[in-house]
Amino acid sequence: MQDVINRFQQEQRQAVENQDANANLCVLATVDHSNRPRLRTLILRASNVDGFSVFTTASSRKWQHLQQNPNSELLIYWPSLKIQYRISGRAIMGSQDLIAQGWPNRPLNNKVLDHFYSHNNCQGHGAGERGEILRQLEDYKKSLDQRALATCPPGNLTLVVQFSEIEKLQLMENGIHHRQVFYKENQVVVAKTLWP
Repeated sequence: MQDVINRFQQEQRQAVENQDANANLCVLATVDHSNRPRLRTLILRASNVDGFSVFTTASSRKWQHLQQNPNSELLIYWPSLKIQYRISGRAIMGSQDLIAQGWPNRPLNNKVLDHFYSHNNCQGHGAGERGEILRQLEDYKKSLDQRALATCPPGNLTLVVQFSEIEKLQLMENGIHHRQVFYKENQVVVAKTLWP
């Protein structure tokens, strides 16, 4: 699968060079406790043969969904290249090293939110008016020891989707799109071209 990952990384770099607004974004699909699909847009933090990594918090609903059912899928689409990837597999908790490496460059308000979530377990839950949220966060920021912001709170997690299948769709001008699927079978990478 290394060749498939190398190609993905090369195309992502091209999307970045093209200033594609989606270059570093992905959509994560999970299934909730009622068997309903749930989608959310996240930043794709890393990709390699071990999987595709995003960040989350222990208080998030996506993490709760994945605790019940780790089957998940990522959708990545780069309009500037007319390329879509679907990465299907199981989500696991990954190494915290990735979060620790990026923490110093994380925007201040995001750091404050992460610390707030680690103490209040409220991400994605009802909060009343937006003004109330902003007030609570501002009060929390004032009460927070600024030295605490130097480290990532323990509730932040790296989530890795370990792929069992990668599907690529290349949109073609003639409308007959090029679609492929890659997966392992008996330790051998299988590549199949699919009808669009």
